[in-house]
Amino acid sequence: MPVPQQWSLSLTLGRCLSKFFPCQSWMNRHRRLRALCQIESLVIVQNSLQRLRNPVVRYNTGDTGSLHALPESARAVIAQDDWDHLRVLRPHGRDRRFSFKRYGVYFEFENVATMMQAEGTGILQWQVILGTLDSSPQTTLEVRILRAIHKGGILSKEALIPSFPDYFCGRNWEVREERDWE
Repeated sequence: MPVPQQWSLSLTLGRCLSKFFPCQSWMNRHRRLRALCQIESLVIVQNSLQRLRNPVVRYNTGDTGSLHALPESARAVIAQDDWDHLRVLRPHGRDRRFSFKRYGVYFEFENVATMMQAEGTGILQWQVILGTLDSSPQTTLEVRILRAIHKGGILSKEALIPSFPDYFCGRNWEVREERDWE
């Protein structure tokens, strides 16, 4: 498989470009855009225009695809003036250079919130923080809990802590008692 070329998909949106560059011949003068229409394999890059400062932020998705001309079935419902500006992106899958092995467990926020707010836990505030170790890229999951002062009807720390490793499917569970957290 040939190495995909990395191009931004925003270059294929001639209509959007015409808002910034009203001259119709602008696209004809740029060889890069014409070459993009003939690429068989490319890396998909998403653009975010939502930020107010430095609005164009590009995210490399790690997926590959190819651009193709608009099919006849689509041309039946799209105005002829727009045909030259539109292309079909066909995804091919994950680029091997950006592949990763997925290791993890999925759990829903609502279930975590229900567990933290269960009667008798005495949990006032909580945070779940996904991070990495300083010494390696190993992923960590930190659960911070602020509990009420132990009174009647509240589980002791020794009774509450053993339920967390089972819920979060953790094997290497370390309990640290820290007084200060934001």
